[in-house]
Amino acid sequence: MLPLSLVYSVLMSVRNMLFDMRILRSLKKDVPVISVGNITTGGTGKTPVTLWLAEYLIRNEKRVAVISRGYGRRSAGLRLVCDGKSISSDVMTSGDELMMISDELLSRYPGEFVVVACADRSKAIDFAVKEHNAETVILDDAFQHRHVARDLDIVLLNAEEFDRDPLSHIFTVPTGNLRESRRALARAGIIIWNSKTSVVRMPGFIQRYSGKIIEMSYNSEYFVDSENTIFENIEGKVVAFCGLADNLSFFTAVRKKCKDVHAEIGFSDHHAYTESDFKRLLNKLPADGRLVTSQKDFVKVKERGNFARDNNVCYLKLGIELKSPEKLTKKIDSIIK
Repeated sequence: MLPLSLVYSVLMSVRNMLFDMRILRSLKKDVPVISVGNITTGGTGKTPVTLWLAEYLIRNEKRVAVISRGYGRRSAGLRLVCDGKSISSDVMTSGDELMMISDELLSRYPGEFVVVACADRSKAIDFAVKEHNAETVILDDAFQHRHVARDLDIVLLNAEEFDRDPLSHIFTVPTGNLRESRRALARAGIIIWNSKTSVVRMPGFIQRYSGKIIEMSYNSEYFVDSENTIFENIEGKVVAFCGLADNLSFFTAVRKKCKDVHAEIGFSDHHAYTESDFKRLLNKLPADGRLVTSQKDFVKVKERGNFARDNNVCYLKLGIELKSPEKLTKKIDSIIK
């Protein structure tokens, strides 16, 4: 696969050079635009950071638009997922990440945001501003989408993945898992080193950007069931399942929070659950056990009939902890005020 990676690397380098030389144009919008992205494939923690940003902006009295292409959705074109008052889509037509974001923000900040799915980010921004009075835009997974200018680019790196397979971060896809050269980190305004559930030493090529690096980790906060009941602990056996880009990190978080993890069942990222999947989960579940999943998976499972309610499925709420968050908040404040 190395020849294919070399061709891909050259194409991406030429494309970036054309943008840097302004031969290819980045369209400037009338509202502040913040991008949350990465330079690798796989899960880096973009959705929790997107939620953190949305909440910070809302608390600073800014009406926020969260825009993404809606990975894995079974719909095309522009789709209004949530107008801030109600969710006007389902998980299949919006994508699981945007549904999770809508669900979370709606429970805490009704009327203060809008969520839109659209591959054409420029079109989506215009729609959010003109039709829903958005004052600030967060673009999810848009670091490589350079057709829209950004006031701030935030890039996340999965520290645990670097630790597990450092060679995969030398080459671009398909040999490695880089979306573009590591030199692209120079474009970022903030780099978030996401250690998730462990402590991982930072490689030298990342340390050179120390002035704009923020370290991040996950906190296992509490569990939530289908009735939105919150509880701190689970007694008895647990069967953990998820379909994430990085299932291992979630399972590690569950093991830290739960005393008796009976089984761990992983699915592919953005997995669409079926009845056969549910049967497989129940076959693994002890009589006194409980099913625990991620928040992103929960929004899909709860739409599949009464499975979540009838079988006491709950999700583990993961919060994030940022070290030196003032590096980020200062940059945000400078562009919204």
